[in-house]
Amino acid sequence: MVELAISSVRMSLMNPIYVVILREVNGVRRLPIFVGRPEGDAIASFLNDNTPPRPMTHDLLADIISHQLGAQLTQVVITRLHKDHFYATIHLRDGAREIELDARPSDAIAVALRLGSPIYATDEVMEAAAVVPPHYSAEREESEEDLSVFDEFLSTLDLDDDENQP
Repeated sequence: MVELAISSVRMSLMNPIYVVILREVNGVRRLPIFVGRPEGDAIASFLNDNTPPRPMTHDLLADIISHQLGAQLTQVVITRLHKDHFYATIHLRDGAREIELDARPSDAIAVALRLGSPIYATDEVMEAAAVVPPHYSAEREESEEDLSVFDEFLSTLDLDDDENQP
């Protein structure tokens, strides 16, 4: 498994969707994942310290897990990519009991952020969907030019296929 961190959250100018770009913690690859607008808003608002006065769904779930149930979210794993759709699992520990829940990556990431839990992707997911920004240099920060590599990847995804939505 490969540990990931959020590199950026970008809104598409052509559709009301977001792209969450995860970066490899100990490497240079990036994993772009399309997410819906509500989930993208939830991720972006948390990253920008812009939390609403009342809890949103992901805040509520985080509160239920940690405060009400006393469980710990140990990790989120992006487990597979099937027909341009990513799948994820949320891993909880409740005492000695390990619980694995199926989740959309966007929801899993939003909850993991709120609870400070690590995000991982399987090696298979990284091999299938991760990209290396062109002209990567460890000495310079990521720029808009570095993200142009995602244009080709994003253009290969079929966003209109609702048949196999998770």
